[in-house]
Amino acid sequence: MEIHPFRLKPGQDVKKELESFCQLKNIQAGIVITAVGSLQKAKIRLASSVQTNTNEVAELTEERFEIVSMTGTLSAKNGMHVHVAVADANGEVCGGHMLEGCEVFTTCEIVLGECKRFAFERHADVNTGHKELVVVKNTARDLESEYYLDDEGSATTPTGKKARRMRQMRMMEMERERLQQGGGGERRGLFSRIAAVIVPPPTPMRTVNEVADEV
Repeated sequence: MEIHPFRLKPGQDVKKELESFCQLKNIQAGIVITAVGSLQKAKIRLASSVQTNTNEVAELTEERFEIVSMTGTLSAKNGMHVHVAVADANGEVCGGHMLEGCEVFTTCEIVLGECKRFAFERHADVNTGHKELVVVKNTARDLESEYYLDDEGSATTPTGKKARRMRQMRMMEMERERLQQGGGGERRGLFSRIAAVIVPPPTPMRTVNEVADEV
């Protein structure tokens, strides 16, 4: 997972800026890890809203609010589903689906996580009447590049033995998935033979007597 920390400034719309950031970084499977800050306006769709009645929206514009929670999933291509909870000066909390209109008062510090090996899609669900989350494997992105964090916490592209080992592990994983989908059986095809050469199956352990017999 790659981590994306950033800060929003006074007057910026939280939802719009989240969308812009995901598009800028081409994030296909993002999650809100944490967010803290304050709002001078909030627009939140409440829990009683359904497809046939979307008027249950709280528009809070007359006071300042502290963000006490924000969570959700995001995608550059397929939008987002983010919930937010805010508290007023008396500690009263209002929470629900975040809409455009949540405007930063002093600051909003956000940390997003990017799951590079997956992509979030949203397909129509006949049971809910809404487009719901569908998680797919981002195979192209997975094979295109792989990152790890070095000792200083920076994203780095592996090289040398580490890169070769990671490629071997990916090939092994893809081969296991192929066998599972095909119901097992013998390895077949050029790719399977290459995988077998690069990552051969473990050699069975021999007993002391077997070794002695060979001598």
